Amino acid sequence: MKIIFSCFILLLVFAAVNSTALAQRETANGVEVEKDLALLRRDIRAEKKKIIAANVSLTPEEATKFWPVYESTFRCSKRLSPR
Repeated sequence: MKIIFSCFILLLVFAAVNSTALAQRETANGVEVEKDLALLRRDIRAEKKKIIAANVSLTPEEATKFWPVYESTFRCSKRLSPR
């Protein structure tokens, strides 16, 4: 009975160590994580712009004035908070 119990405990330890090792491998390369986050942020900004464009009815003249102001405001807010 002790052998079965010992084998069971050993199996649990190996499972715990393996899952920890996998988690460390995923985040070992911080550059890739930052790159993925940057891509995700870019995609979210693009989707946000599409949502605004779909829900704000602008004439072509208004749009030519609005979007540069929107982009300028975004750039200013990005400087204040890089995320």
